Amino acid sequence: MKKINWKYAFGEILIVIIGISIAFAMNKCATDSKNEKEKSSIWSILKAMWNPIKHS
Repeated sequence: MKKINWKYAFGEILIVIIGISIAFAMNKCATDSKNEKEKSSIWSILKAMWNPIKHS
């Protein structure tokens, strides 16, 4: 029977967990950026619609 190298196994698991965490963080950052662009676009449309009414 082989002896399990626990330090190696723990290190591999830790690397996988860190990689997954980084991937989730990058995905959240991209989603937040997309949401901000959409919000900005909506606000600019609303401002453009409001300006002609306000000045009439």
